[in-house]
Amino acid sequence: MSSKMISSMSDNLAINAVAFTVAMTAARTALVAAEPTGGVSFRRAFNGIGGLHSSFHFNTPSEDNPGGLDVAPKPEPFKGLREEFSRLYGEAHTVIDTVTRENREMKPEEKTANETRFTRMTAIKNTLDEAARFAALKLSGGADAVGSIQLPQDANGRAEFDASEGRGKQTGPKADDVDRVQFNRALVRWSETGDMDRKFATITSATQSGALLPKTIALPDVPTVGNVLREAMDLYTIKPVYTTGTEAMTIPILGAAAGGVVAENANAETENAPTLTDSIVLNVSTYQSGTGYFSNLVLNANSFDLVQYIQTDLLDAKEQGLEAAAIAAIIADATITQIVPTSTTATFTYANLVDLNRSLPKRFDRQKVILLSRTAYATAEKLLGDDGHPVLTRDPQNQELLRFNGTPVLRCDNLEGFGATKVIGLVISLRGFRLRDTANQKLHRITQNTAKVDQTGFNLIGYHAYGYAVTAIAKLRTPAS
Repeated sequence: MSSKMISSMSDNLAINAVAFTVAMTAARTALVAAEPTGGVSFRRAFNGIGGLHSSFHFNTPSEDNPGGLDVAPKPEPFKGLREEFSRLYGEAHTVIDTVTRENREMKPEEKTANETRFTRMTAIKNTLDEAARFAALKLSGGADAVGSIQLPQDANGRAEFDASEGRGKQTGPKADDVDRVQFNRALVRWSETGDMDRKFATITSATQSGALLPKTIALPDVPTVGNVLREAMDLYTIKPVYTTGTEAMTIPILGAAAGGVVAENANAETENAPTLTDSIVLNVSTYQSGTGYFSNLVLNANSFDLVQYIQTDLLDAKEQGLEAAAIAAIIADATITQIVPTSTTATFTYANLVDLNRSLPKRFDRQKVILLSRTAYATAEKLLGDDGHPVLTRDPQNQELLRFNGTPVLRCDNLEGFGATKVIGLVISLRGFRLRDTANQKLHRITQNTAKVDQTGFNLIGYHAYGYAVTAIAKLRTPAS
């Protein structure tokens, strides 16, 4: 018989099988539709046709299977191998258990049989491992597809980095943020017992009981700016230098001197190395909020929000301490020689503010802010130009921010008031000023104060630094008399 005839017969058999299946399904559907109540005999008749039951049978039609035709499941290809492996494993262990129980060595025939079993079991395991390895390479997009693909993937930590930089759509706290209510309950419990749930914080030592505050709390109520220096940096989206440790640090600032014309036939070089005199030193100091005591009666109240207290009162107190230290150092710094005198000891003029605003060298004459004391700020608000309008104008995008000829003007209560030889204002270029924060902020709990009966104290500790180039700051100072 030729190959063409064999192929033709095979095709005809396949077509006839398909046609037979379709016909049987249609006939069965029609009989079920016409079948009276209790007429199960039609289904029994069709399901009982010789030879059909082994390949398919009829069920009650459903939405997913209108014809009610079920094809018998394919047998598991490795079922025999798994059963053989299990049988050999049992036989081998039976021999081992027997010789162990009888406290003897294996007989030669037992040892040979077990080695044969082990060899066969190893071959079966290799076969199943290979099958599993290739099955793992199937594409998830199709059940019968083979091979593998490597889809493009973003770098690890992209979402966390974008969130820390304020990028992307921010609609609210993430699902994995620390729940603020749960954290507050854990923090109150820590204030009472000294025990803190490890998922929220860790205890640094038994004596200090310093709980490291978690980095993120869902829906915190935190002041937008801690002090005037951070407020100034926020205006230009300048972030503090952040380090995990407290080691000494210096930020070099290169000062380039002007070059010049060089002769075509020059036979010697002209050195012009940049200076480093404006480099910023950022050595960390310890800052605290100061201890605030609460009655344990208050701490035990369900309505007391310890997180609110820490995030507002303690944090703000610590930040004000950092601001006070930085401003006091600037006022006392005799190396800052750019000083603009005011007209009198009790006031200043528009011209004084103009001189202050333009007192910095050109390289620092940008990204500036003017800081004025409380009384000087009020005086500046009252200054009027020749046209009768205030010289301080409101920022069109932030009505709470005042500007003088384009430069932001901020109030700083740590500057001095009017009087003889008082520094009532500063102009600072943020290109020559830096703040530094470290990762070691922590909360101290004080319970052994005998003068505070049944009270618990809290003190927020942080490690920060400030630094500046002296030529990036100018002072507005009143005369001696």
